[in-house]
Amino acid sequence: MLIKIEMHGQNIYICNMYRSPNSNEDNNSKLLKLINYVNKECHGPKIFCGDFNYPHINWANGQGLVTSACRAAADFMDCLRKNYLIQFVDQLTCYRPSDRPSTLDLIIGSDDFIDNIQYLSPIGKSDHSVLYFSCNIKPTLSHGSNANKSNYSVGDYDQLRKYVHSRFNDTSVDYNDVDAYQYHIKSVIHEGVRMFIPK
Repeated sequence: MLIKIEMHGQNIYICNMYRSPNSNEDNNSKLLKLINYVNKECHGPKIFCGDFNYPHINWANGQGLVTSACRAAADFMDCLRKNYLIQFVDQLTCYRPSDRPSTLDLIIGSDDFIDNIQYLSPIGKSDHSVLYFSCNIKPTLSHGSNANKSNYSVGDYDQLRKYVHSRFNDTSVDYNDVDAYQYHIKSVIHEGVRMFIPK
């Protein structure tokens, strides 16, 4: 599942994934294609999270090390490296009575913005930890996006015209000085807009 969150003109993408432990080669390939596609086509911070079921990868060192001959795990690690993605989970997340504990649940980001990961108790009869984390993403604000803007559709243009006309007959302005006259025109219009065009 892929969702897009829009924040102040910036898109943040969250991709929640599940890879079956019995996933075949075709499914493994499609998973990697999806990661490649999202990383290439979705512009903005990206988070891939979920149960990836790669017990053959040891994440304790922060880099990820394939611990046994598993082509799917090696291909997955190669995909993360080629896309410059960072995996943040470094503790065990799955405790099955019959298996050795492992890190199957991952949080992967397109940049170093994941913080404060908490490994909480499983829900119900699940054997997977609940992962709670913070995203320190500062949206890119476009210039002036938080500023009040003039609402030109409801301006009082009759009063604006009268005001501008009255100010153009100002005797204190030297109309022979082009720079001074240009500055005068600009300041009159700006002042008129401030007075007669609401925000």
